[in-house]
Amino acid sequence: MLLGKQGSKIDADKLLVDAQELRTDKEVVKITADIALGVKQGALVDAQELKVDADKLLVDAQKLKTDGEKALLLQKQTTEFAQTRVTGNNTPHADSILGKQSTLYGEQSKGFKWNADQKYLKTLLDAWAININVAGTADTGVSAITASGMNTQIANAEPVEP
Repeated sequence: MLLGKQGSKIDADKLLVDAQELRTDKEVVKITADIALGVKQGALVDAQELKVDADKLLVDAQKLKTDGEKALLLQKQTTEFAQTRVTGNNTPHADSILGKQSTLYGEQSKGFKWNADQKYLKTLLDAWAININVAGTADTGVSAITASGMNTQIANAEPVEP
């Protein structure tokens, strides 16, 4: 019987040791979980701090962009004034870049028209001279190139002020 009681005590001691090992393992797991949670929370805090820093950089970049756009608009305003010598949506001043350019285009247009009229008149005069030489008379009978018709063509071919 003593042997049976000693065997039971050994079995009980073994169960106690196993229970203590389980308790120790449970505490190790809890400590490990707590450490992992702390690391995870630390990583979360780090990530949140990085996000805050990124947001600050974004705000700074947007401010720089806004400042750059303001500077560009001011430069455009200066350039537009230099070209037109007026502010707002008014017609460009005559001595501004665009005013002078507009005047130049008008003068070029008149010059092209005058040049075309002169070439047309030369063609008429050449035809009239040929008709006079061939016919041997100053009046060819063609109304467009008679002396009175030529005077009208010459008068119409002079440059006209707008």
